[in-house]
Amino acid sequence: VKDSGIKIDLAMDGFEAIKEIKSYDKDAKIIIVSADIQEFSKQKARENGAMGFINKPINKDTISMMLNKLGLI
Repeated sequence: VKDSGIKIDLAMDGFEAIKEIKSYDKDAKIIIVSADIQEFSKQKARENGAMGFINKPINKDTISMMLNKLGLI
């Protein structure tokens, strides 16, 4: 992986955490991993600066594909 990553659960007010991280580093690459698959949550995460969204449960291939798609590996 080229850059460091932070894992945030949206149930722990991840939306606010995304905004806070982006306020410190506008170029931070944030991928949400959550069991919340509602389109509203995905859209809100994108609006706050998340680059991608992976549904739980996850596997190694799903993470690799997302990181590759976003140019992080």
